[in-house]
Amino acid sequence: MPKPETPRKAPSLLEALRARRDEDLIVRWRDRETDGTLAEAYAEAARRLASSFASQPYDDQILLPFLFVYRHAIELDLKHAIREAVALRRMAAHRELPSAVELETKLRRYGHRLLVLGDKLDEHLQALDLERTPAATRRVLRGLNDLDLNGTGFRYANAFEDGATHIDFPRLAALLDETHRMLAATDDMLDYAAEGYRIAMDEAAQYESELRAEFEAYESY
Repeated sequence: MPKPETPRKAPSLLEALRARRDEDLIVRWRDRETDGTLAEAYAEAARRLASSFASQPYDDQILLPFLFVYRHAIELDLKHAIREAVALRRMAAHRELPSAVELETKLRRYGHRLLVLGDKLDEHLQALDLERTPAATRRVLRGLNDLDLNGTGFRYANAFEDGATHIDFPRLAALLDETHRMLAATDDMLDYAAEGYRIAMDEAAQYESELRAEFEAYESY
């Protein structure tokens, strides 16, 4: 009796839409995805949305989607920087640090609360003797946190209460973009510090190796 054929898995929505022309192509680089690169992607999407602002009544429709996309970019900035800071502290042999798995559990527990994430990032920066997030950045995190504590306020109708109705959109867009850029700069600072540690460790290892070789040569006389 012939063995029944295994049903072929249907292609996913994106697989079914494979580009046939270069001018229609958009690529997902899965091997390059981190929360840091995704934060920049969300920020870029928010900038493009903001660039469509034309001072017309129909622009009112973009406010909540814009806030949601930028808030998520900033949340990803914070989580990525926390991971980088913990990795740097581990490199610097700090004690009582969570494992990678434990850190992800902690990040899930922090949820979407921007102030909590900001506090945790500052704790790690302080432990590394690095500059903490600027006061202006903290004010924006607090403002977003007050509007949307759990990351759902901008996703649904009437999900947050605020009396403001007439908002200066260009100023809002500039403020959120600056906040994202400052947090991205914090990540760059952590990258530079990590590179400095790596260079120092390599130099120390090389020096130790040279000393050992000299000692072994001396012992052989």
